[in-house]
Amino acid sequence: MSIKKYQINLPMKYKNHIISSNIQLLEALEKLEKIHIKCLIVVENGLVLGTITDGDIRRSLLKGHSLSAKASFIMNVDYTYIELCDANGVYYLPKLASKLVPIVGKDKELDHIALVSHKGYISFSDAVIMAGGKGTRLYPLTKSTPKPLVYVDESKDLRIIDLPLRLLEKYGFQKVFIIVNHMGDQIERKYKKSDYSFEFRFLMETEFKGTFGSVYDFKDYFTSDFFMMNCDVYTTLNIYKMYREFKDSNSCISVAGRITDHYIDFGVLHSEKDSIKVIEKPTYRYDINMGIYWINKSNISEKISPRKSELWHITDEINSLTERSMKVSRFEHVGSWVDIGRVKDLELIKTTIE
Repeated sequence: MSIKKYQINLPMKYKNHIISSNIQLLEALEKLEKIHIKCLIVVENGLVLGTITDGDIRRSLLKGHSLSAKASFIMNVDYTYIELCDANGVYYLPKLASKLVPIVGKDKELDHIALVSHKGYISFSDAVIMAGGKGTRLYPLTKSTPKPLVYVDESKDLRIIDLPLRLLEKYGFQKVFIIVNHMGDQIERKYKKSDYSFEFRFLMETEFKGTFGSVYDFKDYFTSDFFMMNCDVYTTLNIYKMYREFKDSNSCISVAGRITDHYIDFGVLHSEKDSIKVIEKPTYRYDINMGIYWINKSNISEKISPRKSELWHITDEINSLTERSMKVSRFEHVGSWVDIGRVKDLELIKTTIE
C-alpha cells in the first residue's frame, strides 16, 4: 500500500499522528504536545513500524538517549493494532494499550486509524444515519434549518446529529453514510470537513421514499452488515453487544427496543356492553422501537419484500419479513434513550447527555 493511498483515506484529525522513522525525539515530543490523543504512529512506505507515546519518550530519556535520537530508536515495536480479518468489516482486537490504534493488513500495511475506547470495543465498517426528514414537530426551529442541524448547545456548536455521530465515533466506525433530502445541502456543507474520525459519505434522495426505500436504493454503497439509526436519537446503547446478538441470531434485521412505562394522570374507563370498570391512574408498559437497527446487507437483495408503495419504511419491511417467517430479532436496551422530536426534548437532552 502506498503512502498516497492512506493519506487520502485518513481523516484530517489523524494525519498529524503519522510520523517518519527518521524524525528526532525533540520533533516527536513537539508533535505530541499539539495533539489531543498522545500517540504517534511511525510509518514508512505505507507500513506501520511502531508507535510512540509520551511514556516512550520518558523511558527513552531515562535511558540516556539525546533529543536528537531518531524515532526508530525510541518507538514501541510491540504496539497494539487491529488486524483486518473478515469481509463484514469487524476486526480482531488484541490487548488494548492505547486509544488510538492502527488498522493494518497482513503485512502491517496501514489501512486507517481507529479511535478505540478504554473498554476495547471492536471497530465496525459502515453506519447509516437517516437525516432526510423535515422536522415538522420542531417548527419553527426547522423553518430554515434542517432538523439534524438544530442546536442542542449552541455554545459548544453541538447539533442534534452530533449525538449519534459521537456514539458512532466511540465504536470506531470507518464510514458513516448520511442519507439526506430536505435541506440536505446544509448538512453536507457542515460536515464535509469535520474532525470526526470516520469518513463521511452523503447520499441525496431525489424524492421521499421512506426509511427503507432509500436504504434499498443505496444498498450498493454498503460493504457489509451495517448499523442504522435515526439522526434525532440520543442513547447510551452498547452497539457491540447488539451486534453480537444480531450475528448469533442470524437475523435479517435486529431492532433495538426499550421498555417504557407510560403513566396516566386520570382514571381510565373500560367499557364492555353494559358494564364499566374504572382503573385509577394506571401505568401502561410498552416496548418502544428506538429507531436503531443492525441490518444484514445480503438479505436486502435476497429477501427484500415486494414494494407495496413508493413510501416504504423500515417498520413496513420488518412487518413484511415477519409475515413471511423471516427472522427479525430484538435487542433490549436498558440505558438512556431520548427521541428529540419536540422542543421540550431539546431541554431534556441537555440534562441527559453523559
